[in-house]
Amino acid sequence: MATPTFTHDLATINDAETTTNWVAVGGAMLALDPDTKIQSANSLGIPATANTIVGAVYNRLSTVDLYSKHLYIWVNNGISAAVASYNAGGVRIRVAGATATNYGEWYVGGNDIAWCGKGWRLVVIDCNRSFDATGGTPPVISSSAGATIQHIGVTALCTITLMFGYVINIDLMRYGTKVAISGGSDADPVTLQNIVDTDFDTDPVNNVFGIVTKNRAGTFEINGELRVGIETGAGNTVFSSQNELIIFQDQPCALDYLKIFSQQGSGTTKVKFGTGTGTGAARVGLNGSVFDRINTINGREYSLDLDASISLVEFFGSTVLRAKRGVTFPAATGHELISSQFVACGQLDLGQILARKCTFSGHGLVGTGATTLSVTANSPDTGVNITIAINVARTYTRSAGGSGSFVTDGFLPGMVVTISGCTSAINNGVKVIQSVTATVITVYPSQTLVTEAGTGTQRILVPFAYTRASGSFVTDGFSTGNPIEVSGFTTPGNNATRVIASVEATRITVKLNTGMAAETGGGDEQIQTSGITSDSALLWNANINIQNSSALGNTNAAATAAVIQHPAQGSFTYTDLIFAGNNYDINYTAAASSGVLTINASGTSNPATSKILNATGNSVSILNTKTLTITVKDVDNSAIQAAQVWIQKQAASTDFGHPGKPFTSAAANNQGDGDFVVTTGETVPTDLPAAGWLIVQDISAGEEHSYRYASKSGQTFTFNTTVTGTDAGTGDTTTLNETGIGAKNIVEGDTIRNTTATQYAKVLSVSANSVTTTTLSGGASWASASYSVHTLAVAYVSGTDLATVPLMNEETNASGVATESYNYGSSKDVIIRVRKAAVNPEYLPYSTTATITGDFTLDITLTEDTIKT
Repeated sequence: MATPTFTHDLATINDAETTTNWVAVGGAMLALDPDTKIQSANSLGIPATANTIVGAVYNRLSTVDLYSKHLYIWVNNGISAAVASYNAGGVRIRVAGATATNYGEWYVGGNDIAWCGKGWRLVVIDCNRSFDATGGTPPVISSSAGATIQHIGVTALCTITLMFGYVINIDLMRYGTKVAISGGSDADPVTLQNIVDTDFDTDPVNNVFGIVTKNRAGTFEINGELRVGIETGAGNTVFSSQNELIIFQDQPCALDYLKIFSQQGSGTTKVKFGTGTGTGAARVGLNGSVFDRINTINGREYSLDLDASISLVEFFGSTVLRAKRGVTFPAATGHELISSQFVACGQLDLGQILARKCTFSGHGLVGTGATTLSVTANSPDTGVNITIAINVARTYTRSAGGSGSFVTDGFLPGMVVTISGCTSAINNGVKVIQSVTATVITVYPSQTLVTEAGTGTQRILVPFAYTRASGSFVTDGFSTGNPIEVSGFTTPGNNATRVIASVEATRITVKLNTGMAAETGGGDEQIQTSGITSDSALLWNANINIQNSSALGNTNAAATAAVIQHPAQGSFTYTDLIFAGNNYDINYTAAASSGVLTINASGTSNPATSKILNATGNSVSILNTKTLTITVKDVDNSAIQAAQVWIQKQAASTDFGHPGKPFTSAAANNQGDGDFVVTTGETVPTDLPAAGWLIVQDISAGEEHSYRYASKSGQTFTFNTTVTGTDAGTGDTTTLNETGIGAKNIVEGDTIRNTTATQYAKVLSVSANSVTTTTLSGGASWASASYSVHTLAVAYVSGTDLATVPLMNEETNASGVATESYNYGSSKDVIIRVRKAAVNPEYLPYSTTATITGDFTLDITLTEDTIKT
């Protein structure tokens, strides 16, 4: 079993082995507890006193700067019913300055929080976050404040008095920023179980970092930023996870702190999830792990950040659920992502990892977009001087005042309300609505309420809510429990990550409104689901290597979710990428006037032209590339090389560009030009080859001239780069001699110009140092003449001379195969002709018709011509 090494920058505050320098809160009688502990020999026990905040803070005897740090504090609440609800501050982390009564507190637990009552919990809290409660003059934690914190500990608001035992136990407390694991080998990698065993069993005095814990159900929990590998220096790491459930815990940490993060010093780091089997197209992923998160209170989302330049990432057969802050893989080759699913995640950056047989689904940013939002105080609100009777059964019953109806006022289940004006202090304060009728609000259990009659002085309200005058939060897709990120407000406390308590068309209330203040929006405020920053599930790059994968059901309520974001212009190929049920398949986000984005949809790829999101107004062209494959053999099943294969649309086709409906020449197609322009209005079909042959008919001369084009755009076919040279002086009427001419871009069928005599011919064959042509058009010789290829042989007559483009005009290779990429749009009826002549043996020409409905394959047998001599 591998034993990982822990590398960290955490400093110990106190290990709760003695009561020295601990300061009691709320009159608590502090005691060491050797029976309930997580580290070393003892913890610090705190008894419960009903309706009292009790606890303990440790006096460091000097101050420390906690800005941009996290506290790692072990807390145990044995009886959840003994503490108030989360919103009432059931369990809290307290920090104070030199004077213990000048404090700030963060709420971390309560009787409605899952971890309370279930044993030890590592609380990892961002020290930069706003306090939820304060006392005296609270300390300031900021970039400029410096060392301000001297007392650190845990408190709890108790609902009952415990005669025996403790409401809270405190153990090891640390602060810092990072914990990394390293070690292992290919034969014996570090596993999550190894991390837990080494952390808690091997050295329960000096370790107990808790970055990975394991709950009673056998699930592994990540409690912060788990770094894998060595940051600097030598040392190798191999980490592996197979068939495990990995949960990122609901921690009050910084926004981007929940993650698995790979790093590598001068050694090697390998990160492996699952196992791969098979090779090539048959390779599949097995034994993968499942990732998910819990964030019902703090709204923190997780990420998988494997983007570092590490030696190896293998991600096989795994399922990633709700990684809202995204997943990144290395921007280098040599890594594999096979047979994995990404469900409701943030954007994936695949880098250059080889990705096959993956599924991307459920991605969809829920957001308002930039709009006018406000923070409204006291919304909803019963108003003042309401008569409300309180019952020990947790009910608030109104009988007079205001609208007369909680429903009319706008109260909903889940809302976190503040109650005031009651005779008993316990009946006042923060409560959470469990149910609501016109006259009765029932709250979730917190402190035990005291029965009292209404006095006409009560009031119930939500202190602050996000509101809007137009649009709808419901239509946008927000729902109760969503973690959200708010931005655009002037008041810093209004911009935060929060969790929705209730949602209506024009109002959102949140579970914790610390730091909020009333503010009228200016028009650039927005709310969006936490973590996701892009409407698109997958970020494309020029070196991406993804094939044979699916994007299914990527939608949101605003119908703006997309699958692939293209941030840059270019021509890219999708190979066997299946799209179904998405709002958009492509999101082209390059700056305006960046040019056309061309997508070559190859194999089974099916991005839809109707599902293109293009906010900057650029053009997107989808070429549904299919492969036309013709195999030519003789009657003995032997391959025939150099057979000419020609495929063209049938005459009945309504498309332009074939013999039944040819293009006509536009004006100014002049001799020597490097392109050919067809008449405006004669739409160039998108299914013509991206690069291919253009056959131009000179009607007056009764001739055809063939040219090879490298690209087409609009009405223009642009030829290959012009090739020029000069005969060595030994040529004749059909032979052009030049050393090395065979290495130039000249092939059989090209039209070649004699620029000295202003004549032209057709190339019949090419060898290393010579080209054989038809007789020059005017009978001149090639001897000492200059030549040009890929330029127009003559000036063509506008509106008279014609042009066609075959779908294929290729020779078979040594295997008897000719192929061509075809931009499939719909089924096409075609003519296919094959010939092989001028050699021994010669074959009879072959002709047939067919219909192209996708990838097209045809095997042809040529019969030897036994008559021709």
